[in-house]
Amino acid sequence: DVRIPAGIDDGARVRVAGKGTRSGDHKNYRDLYLRIKLAPHTLFTRKGRDLHLNRDVTLSTALLGGTIDVTTLSGETIQLKIPSTTQPGQVFRIKEQGMPSLQKRTRCGNLYVTADVRLPSKLNSAEKQLAEELAALLMKRSHTNK
Repeated sequence: DVRIPAGIDDGARVRVAGKGTRSGDHKNYRDLYLRIKLAPHTLFTRKGRDLHLNRDVTLSTALLGGTIDVTTLSGETIQLKIPSTTQPGQVFRIKEQGMPSLQKRTRCGNLYVTADVRLPSKLNSAEKQLAEELAALLMKRSHTNK
């Protein structure tokens, strides 16, 4: 068993003392060096010490504001406040929820959450009517702001 430190980088080496090949005619074993190859994570993309995550945001939450649940690397769920009129692809930063530092044993990276605004695939008649009313209001507002 080899202990791999949290926050290790891709390509880093880990030394395992005395577990390599024998050195010549001596009975002593050399050290074994392992080269680390990180497997991709199912949720997070890593860029240095920062983590990136895409999260679905409903149309109503993007328009009116609200909160979404975000799972951190440690498995903890935190609430991320989504402001009204959030745009598709807008990125939010959660400080110190990225990768841990090898030296400090604390989290020094950030978690960046990208809002994937999801439109409904079907509208019933009431939803369609409300969408048409909103479109008319937005059109009216854009004409008065010119």
